[in-house]
Amino acid sequence: MPPTEVDFSQHCVWIHMGSPDTQTRRLRTGCLIASAGIAAFVAFCAARVDLTPHVRAYQIFYAIACAGFVSLVWIVQRPDCERILGNWVWWLGACVALRVALFHAVPSDDTYRYVWEGRIQAHGFNPYIHAPDAPQLAHLRGDAWASINHPDYATIYPPLAQLVFRGIARLSPSIYAANAVFLLLDVATVILLGRWAAIRGHPPHRALSYALCPLVLAAFALEGHLDSLMLLLLAGAGLAIERDRLYLAAVLLAGAIAAKLVAIVLLGWLAVRSWRAALLCLTCAAATCWPYASAGTDLVSSLVRFAGESQVLGLLYPVFGKLLGATGGRVASVLLLLGVALWSIRRQDDFCTYAAVVIGSLILVSPIVHFWYLSWVLLFVALRPRWCWIVLAASMVFYVEARQVGYRTGTWSMPSWVTFAFYAPFVLAWIVELAGQMTARRRTQDAPP
Repeated sequence: MPPTEVDFSQHCVWIHMGSPDTQTRRLRTGCLIASAGIAAFVAFCAARVDLTPHVRAYQIFYAIACAGFVSLVWIVQRPDCERILGNWVWWLGACVALRVALFHAVPSDDTYRYVWEGRIQAHGFNPYIHAPDAPQLAHLRGDAWASINHPDYATIYPPLAQLVFRGIARLSPSIYAANAVFLLLDVATVILLGRWAAIRGHPPHRALSYALCPLVLAAFALEGHLDSLMLLLLAGAGLAIERDRLYLAAVLLAGAIAAKLVAIVLLGWLAVRSWRAALLCLTCAAATCWPYASAGTDLVSSLVRFAGESQVLGLLYPVFGKLLGATGGRVASVLLLLGVALWSIRRQDDFCTYAAVVIGSLILVSPIVHFWYLSWVLLFVALRPRWCWIVLAASMVFYVEARQVGYRTGTWSMPSWVTFAFYAPFVLAWIVELAGQMTARRRTQDAPP
């Protein structure tokens, strides 16, 4: 095989760092140090019942973990990462162990809501009709009821999520049962992601760019958010698409939409390939609404109300709103998202690239961006690396400033300066990446045939 430019550059690195064996040993040592930083973050979180009084220490350990994570991502993207990292099974075991270590941590207040909505279904109530503070449900309230967020809202979660809540309630109506379910779903996502990477011709270690991200560990192992259900189904859909099984992918995408409505932005890619598969997807997603059909339009009323009344860490949506007004801002956000989707379809992007581009754009135009929302795009960035999203995941260290405010004042509130601190590194990294891509494209065009 004739030498290539990549081979020559790697040879130069070996000359600078020593022999290939020496380089491998150094990189393996770096991996151990990086992994120790992530493990230290997990140990800190696992040792504390409530992180709110320890926000500053949490931020320090999160920053240390992110530094290690960035190093691992850089190694995972190397063509020789299998030789450096060794057996994938051992790394998968480490991913599982870190998640299990966080199992008994106090989850997000969302988890109390999941358990509550499962319980009331077991007693014959429709969560789309009855908000937690409804007088009809007073006899079901217990000690955990006070921990439910937005008790005046009926549920905003789609039907498949509700069916899972009902199943958890039958298993055990406790926050730890809910945590266990969503932790297992997250582990399954890591396994499917590793398999998906292998089918695309990458080492399964690419999944570590998702599995060992401190943000992902905090979102699912620590706080137990239900988004792991959607991500598992999306990973399964991507795997089915790689195997040219569009109808299976359609059913899995329908499940993802019925678990978290944001997945509907991926329907466009499927519709261009097969309108029959897209119709199957919509039919299956609609079928999940049947057990809750008595709610009628209330199936989405709370979601619309919640999205209209709340704004947290939005980037483009607040700008559009100030320039165009509330309605104009919403229209501009939708049109921009639609334009990005059509542009990606015209480029004939594969499913993974399309998902990364469109879901990433959805996050940027959304009025509400909680830290675990970034897991939606990190799933695909693991296979289509973009450093700007890795940087944004690290910038989420500022998200817990709202907890600090809540600890001092008793009210969860995001300081205004956090938005700038959060997005500035992302924008800078995006500009640097874009400039690098343009330079590489220019060199390719100028290269002699």
